[in-house]
Amino acid sequence: MLQHTVRELGLTLVLNDQQSLLPLRENEAVIRESAALLGINVNIEISADSTTVTFFA
Repeated sequence: MLQHTVRELGLTLVLNDQQSLLPLRENEAVIRESAALLGINVNIEISADSTTVTFFA
């Protein structure tokens, strides 16, 4: 789904963990590795209260 959304449709997907029980920052390595394997660019922004992950073509 991620590859189809970002690469084939050309959309940007943004995930934010501000109200989530799963902190994205703890999964940064897996997120980066997955994006690389799918040929998708990723930007990860970590702040004091949340992490935002942006996938883009």
